[in-house]
Order: sequence, then C-alpha cells, then structure tokens
Amino acid sequence: MDRGRLALSTFAAILAVGFVSSASAGLVTFTDVVNGPIRFVEDTDFHYRHNLLDNGPGSLNLATDTIQDAVLAIALRDDGGNEEVKVRFNLGKFTTFAENVPDTGRTFTFDLGTLSGNLIAWLQQDGTLDVTLRVDEHGTGDADVIFASSTMTGTADRVDLPEPTSMALLAGGVVAVRFARRRLRG
Repeated sequence: MDRGRLALSTFAAILAVGFVSSASAGLVTFTDVVNGPIRFVEDTDFHYRHNLLDNGPGSLNLATDTIQDAVLAIALRDDGGNEEVKVRFNLGKFTTFAENVPDTGRTFTFDLGTLSGNLIAWLQQDGTLDVTLRVDEHGTGDADVIFASSTMTGTADRVDLPEPTSMALLAGGVVAVRFARRRLRG
C-alpha cells in the first residue's frame, strides 16, 4: 500500500472514530414544579399540567431521552375546620383517593412507574401529565383544600446526537477523501 492510500485510510478511520464518539449516552435527571398556594373547594375540579418539554432547566427531549422513572409529590393541606376531607387524584388515566388531608398538610407521593397503567409510558408519548384534584367528601363544615405544590422528578436515558457542525465536518471530510482518491488515481 502506497503512502497516499495509507494516509487516506488513516484519515478516514480517525474521522469515523470521531463521528461515532460524538454520540454518547448518559443518565439525566428532570424536575418540573407547579407552585401554589391555590384554594379549591368541594365539588370543584382543580386542573394543572406537568410539562417536561418546556425548554427550561431539567426539561426533556423525547427524541433523545427515554424516561426510566418518575415520581410525583403533591403537597396539600386542609384550610382549617378540622373536618375530614377526601380528595380524588386523577393522574392522566389513573385515579386514586386520599382519605384525609390534615390541617397541618401532607405530601402525597406517587411512583408513576408502579401505578396501574404505567404512567411512564403515557408520559413518554408527549412529555405532559394532566392532573385533576377534587374534594369529594368531607365531614361537617366547608371542605376547602390548599394546593401547595406539585413536583415531578425522575431520570431518563439520554443519547446525544451529533450537532450540525459535526455533520458538516463529516461531509467535508468525505468530500476531501473523494478528491484525494481522484488525485491519487489521476
């Protein structure tokens, strides 16, 4: 093999290794917070949405990220009255109940991967989770609840795709290799 072909092969190998190494994988964490305080009362729905694609810090890109786990923590408290308040949680396609929301407050935690219907697969579709809270039952007096906050946290596997600049360098390298080959032949 002559020097020109050896140089050309070496250049092509370095270019290929550089291109392949630009795609890497890693675990990233994400967080989305919806803040209160917001008061809602019996027989009234309170809706909000967690959006993991809002382009803020900790947001996801569904083209490169695969959600591995997610936990939702909803902080509520009874707005006084010492009545027993039952709240219905509707998380996308999953519904459950909290038997008592105390005056002092309580954080209700949901592992989205273990709930019936696996909400992680649902979340992976469009990066959002719609939540509806409703006071369904109470003892005596007014049933009103204060929504303090809702925090979704989790991890995702991320595969970094080559940037457009890397793609342009690769294309330039391929063109240079073709011209070098022609020059060696001609």
